[in-house]
Amino acid sequence: MGQREQALELTRSRIVAAATRLHAERGLLATGWDDIAREAGVSSVTVYRHFRSLRDLIPACALSLVAEIRPMTVEEAVAAFADLPTPSAKLARLVEGDCDCYQKGEGWMNAADREAELIPELGEVVAAQQLTLERLVRAALEGTDPDEATVSTLRTVIDFPFWKSLRKAGQTAEEAKGTILRLVETLVPT
Repeated sequence: MGQREQALELTRSRIVAAATRLHAERGLLATGWDDIAREAGVSSVTVYRHFRSLRDLIPACALSLVAEIRPMTVEEAVAAFADLPTPSAKLARLVEGDCDCYQKGEGWMNAADREAELIPELGEVVAAQQLTLERLVRAALEGTDPDEATVSTLRTVIDFPFWKSLRKAGQTAEEAKGTILRLVETLVPT
């Protein structure tokens, strides 16, 4: 990568980091391009040059927290657990990874959870996450023939709003993860 490309990438990264921080603090709707520019130490024109709209900025912010924002395919979900022998081990990996992601992006995910219905682009990101979680739960339970109530309950217990509720109730991030792991273990069909 040339010097110019490196400078552009560094600027873009600063803008994404600034936007993600401000979205976490204020919400997406309350954060303007000028706010992002000030936080990133660049001009508003520079922000606009990199991100013409929320349709461009939201995925970049989401990608700063997760590896991908498109829904995982069923095959990818199954492959994520191919090295693990039991549904319990598979679900434990899922809980560990999700809770780590929730902790890393708690503020931004709160804003996303709150504003997903108001911002179509954000709603698309949240819908992709929800579909991925559904596929991962089903892949982890492969071979156990769970009923739909079990799948739905597991999704709910592993999802961000439940983790957030545990945090609001006073649990640390690690305690919330432990609570979710214990609850998931009781729900795994044998």
